[in-house]
Amino acid sequence: MDTTDHVWRKVYFDQTLVDPFCCILLAAMVIMILFAPRRYAVWPLIVVACFITQAQRLSVASLDFTFLRILTIIGCFRVFIHGEYRGFKWNGCDTAMIVFMGIRTAYAFLHITKNVAITPVSMCGDTLDAWGQYFFFRCVVRDLEDLRWATYGFMIASIPNAITMIIEWTTEVNPYYFMGGVQQSFHRGDDNALRCMNAYSHPILAGAFWAPLLPLMGAMIKQKGRIKILPLIAIGCAAVIIVACHSSSPVAGAGLAFMGGVAFLFRKRIRLIRWSFFFIVLAAQLLANSPVWKIFARLHIVGGSTGYYRFKLIDQFVHHWQEWLFVGSAKGTSTWDMPMFDIVNYYVVLGLGGGLLFIILIVWLMAAAYKNCGKALESAAGNKEDELLAWATGVSVFVHMMTFLAVTYFGQIMMIWYFSLAITGVVSRNPMRRGFSVLTGWAKDPLSRMASRRVLPYGQPARVGHSY
Repeated sequence: MDTTDHVWRKVYFDQTLVDPFCCILLAAMVIMILFAPRRYAVWPLIVVACFITQAQRLSVASLDFTFLRILTIIGCFRVFIHGEYRGFKWNGCDTAMIVFMGIRTAYAFLHITKNVAITPVSMCGDTLDAWGQYFFFRCVVRDLEDLRWATYGFMIASIPNAITMIIEWTTEVNPYYFMGGVQQSFHRGDDNALRCMNAYSHPILAGAFWAPLLPLMGAMIKQKGRIKILPLIAIGCAAVIIVACHSSSPVAGAGLAFMGGVAFLFRKRIRLIRWSFFFIVLAAQLLANSPVWKIFARLHIVGGSTGYYRFKLIDQFVHHWQEWLFVGSAKGTSTWDMPMFDIVNYYVVLGLGGGLLFIILIVWLMAAAYKNCGKALESAAGNKEDELLAWATGVSVFVHMMTFLAVTYFGQIMMIWYFSLAITGVVSRNPMRRGFSVLTGWAKDPLSRMASRRVLPYGQPARVGHSY
């Protein structure tokens, strides 16, 4: 997986490519994101991310607007005209997101590392995606009920996504090939194994897209004391997608999601478990003959796995620390004993791009997300179903955190990363359910109209007997 010269960036950069079918679908999603109730606001982004390739774009004055980026901008416009920014409560993760992407953009403009793969223009586009999608999700997914509806959108999308994966697996032809940006048939070089990718930017990312969503789907299985069928079907469909991509990293991510879900049973002792795991890893590093990251060389979940390559990548990165520690490295991996131009580790990418500072910033961002998850868990105390869903938001971030050790994200999977960070800021209930909208005026139902007259501070419990 070449992270510096992707297929869709190399061939389709600075070009307008619009398929009629994709254009019609985008238009429908634009209408939906503008006029649909807030509980469905996330669904258009899900549809575009899952079923339109990143090659579909408009190029204006050398500025590329992918369909997902266009929808992100319109989504932010929706937040403004519907007044969904009102009552927004700032948290630590918001600050970390602003600082993290802001400093990365500043590095690109100042040419500190002289990285030719990251230009100021492309970094501005990435920052627009990051801030736009993150704060859009923060504004429209305010409480656990909003999160349930967003998860329903992913569960429904998983069904046709799994069907097209099966079609690609049986016919060895990608149904989304006509859109551009994906290969007609992707086979791994060493064993010629078929790896399905659908509309995603790479087969690994197809599976990694769905692994962090498994905890949320699992938390939806039991609602109001009853077992729901849709989450079970969605988990099965996500499993089909993960298996069809024929990659170890998404399978490992699914396993971590399961382990994180089981850890809910021991949530009262999670601090003890966390520190115990830390000291076990530290002891293994100090006492063992080889570094702890050599475990990648010993993991072979799927045939043809490149675990040894991932081990050497981390090993070379650590041994050449003086080249990148302070401001990153303009030389990249060219001076390493074993040059590695396929940098399949997001932490290594950040270290080479901005030194230790970038790694500290990503750790700060994830720590702030975990802190939010803890607050959401406290606000849901007393309701096991709400607690489990709040817990699932933290497990989703955990899956991303571990996947970064073996995968570098690009393309539409970045939306899932921002979604996972944003939903950690949910609370158990949200007094601001509906209010005035520039497009639709006051809500028609009496309870919502009554609620809109009295807007409570964000996070303050509503009075019993009122529906907010």
